[in-house]
Amino acid sequence: MYEIISSIPLFSGLDRINLAKIIPEMERKSFAAGHIIFNQGDPGDSLFIIINVS
Repeated sequence: MYEIISSIPLFSGLDRINLAKIIPEMERKSFAAGHIIFNQGDPGDSLFIIINVS
């Protein structure tokens, strides 16, 4: 997971120690094509990083 997260510009400035602190808080999820992961007006309590779109 480190390689994926460290390649994302948002996290590229973090060193390995700081990434090691936040990676355990992350959760990998898979969704079927067309699945709605959030709706307009939902509380902004999560950050979604789309890694692969099929």
